[in-house]
Amino acid sequence: MNIVHITAGLVPIHGEFGGGVERHIRAVTTGLAARDHNVTVVDRRHDVDDPLSIDGVDVLRLAAPRVQTGLLDGWLDHVLNECLYSAGLRRAQERIAEADVVHAHNMYAGLAARRLARKARVPFVYTCHNGMWCTDDVNTYEQQVVRRFEGSLMRDADASIAVSEAVADGARTYGDADPTVIPNGVDTEIYGPDADTRSVEDTYELDGRKTVLFVGRLARAKGVDVLVKAARDVLDSSNDPVRFVLVGPDKHMFGGSAAESYPTEIRRLLDELGVRDDFVFAGQVSDEELVSLYTAADAFVLPSRYEAQGMVLLEALASGTPVVGTDVGGISEVVTSDVGRVVPPEAPVQLAEALLAVLDADRNGAMSVTARDYAERTYAWPRIVSRIESVYEGVR
Repeated sequence: MNIVHITAGLVPIHGEFGGGVERHIRAVTTGLAARDHNVTVVDRRHDVDDPLSIDGVDVLRLAAPRVQTGLLDGWLDHVLNECLYSAGLRRAQERIAEADVVHAHNMYAGLAARRLARKARVPFVYTCHNGMWCTDDVNTYEQQVVRRFEGSLMRDADASIAVSEAVADGARTYGDADPTVIPNGVDTEIYGPDADTRSVEDTYELDGRKTVLFVGRLARAKGVDVLVKAARDVLDSSNDPVRFVLVGPDKHMFGGSAAESYPTEIRRLLDELGVRDDFVFAGQVSDEELVSLYTAADAFVLPSRYEAQGMVLLEALASGTPVVGTDVGGISEVVTSDVGRVVPPEAPVQLAEALLAVLDADRNGAMSVTARDYAERTYAWPRIVSRIESVYEGVR
């Protein structure tokens, strides 16, 4: 098949620091190319040195202007830049007309891609990665714009996919859509329990300490403040010294004062609770270092306030690291009692208890072995790509 994937045009799919959607697109498209499909990814041209081919996948780079007004706390810039990129997708019309399937992953780009696919009479597939569908706590824009237009994409597509049952339930409730659930996957050849951890143990002084790892944006939605509050109880109750390592950017992609103030709030809270020395802010790290950190960690934590699924959970499990997450979105669909614990959101006491239980329960490594096996059996990318390939076969 000739398959065209349309990115959101926000973050390069080839970059080390892409988010879950970018990593999803890269894994799916390279997996499809490995199955002898002709695959093109349409993406924004972020830099003159951006590659035009990635692991057998052609990348069509579209130049698109960017604006930076700072209005509405950076949110307006985000929306305008998505729209400017989406408007330029018409320059991919020839590639789309040659496709057997067009597959989009973002609302604004999806609306443009749907129009172009319909014009070319090519089947259109849409994947929803949006955790907003998993929560009732939405603002006016999310209520009136996102749910309306992304809901229409899922309803009108020849096939739609949601990355978790929680996203699908929200789409059914609020969007009158009925997507097929196909979760994110994980590369079990990259993430594994045998990674060399000596460098990160030296860099972050992990030797002789239990290590709790968080990977994600330092943003309120990720619940890092709840983790900091839980840390005091963990440190007071653990029989071992514990170090918390936070990996990820300080800034949300929207930017703005709200995004800037949250890291400051976190550091103030660390000082108030007297735990600053027990936390390491690693920032953005290389792919190689991230793999080592997952393996070095004794527990992984994702205390989100909402989450579509959480690809980082899968990366931790594939690394043989037990996980603790909150009961929001698709997290509880991933985390079973054999591989970790699920606690309510906004509950630092329960979060601390769960972390202590996991750190203690896995002293003999049994949970680690189960976590790795579970990730391989359930979430390895070849299994996920095969299911997406079946969706394509169904719309041709």
